Amino acid sequence: MVIHRSAGFSLVELTMVVAIVAIVSAIAVPRLSNATVRYQLDAAARRLAGDIEYAQQEAIASSSSRTLTFNFLGMSYTITKRDSSGNASVVSVISLNDGPYRASSLTASIAGNTSTPIIFDGFGKPNGAGTIQLKLGAETRIITMDGITGRLSVR
Repeated sequence: MVIHRSAGFSLVELTMVVAIVAIVSAIAVPRLSNATVRYQLDAAARRLAGDIEYAQQEAIASSSSRTLTFNFLGMSYTITKRDSSGNASVVSVISLNDGPYRASSLTASIAGNTSTPIIFDGFGKPNGAGTIQLKLGAETRIITMDGITGRLSVR
């Protein structure tokens, strides 16, 4: 007499698999959420640093000033240029609280003043050293600008 056992899983085996999946999910979901926040904040910091470098390079290429003005309440910044007549025109306006960035706080201190914009002269020299801070949740990124060269570091 041959006894055939049906293929499948027992209730105990199924319960163990469900318990393991639940434990792994409980560990992974918060980490994934934090990773998304870090990614968004890193993207916002890279965008801002890239735009600062762009404004500096454009000032050098055109031998005219470029200004980066911050709107802290609107979580945005504006890049403007001056033509040879001294007339200002907007190059671009970037919002950091919209997707994909969604930064929740923007502060800046340029040349020791929180209301001073970044101004690059025709040689690409900034109007002073400064720091720009972006926040999203508990995460923070700080962009530091050298007052002589305009070189940036993001941490």
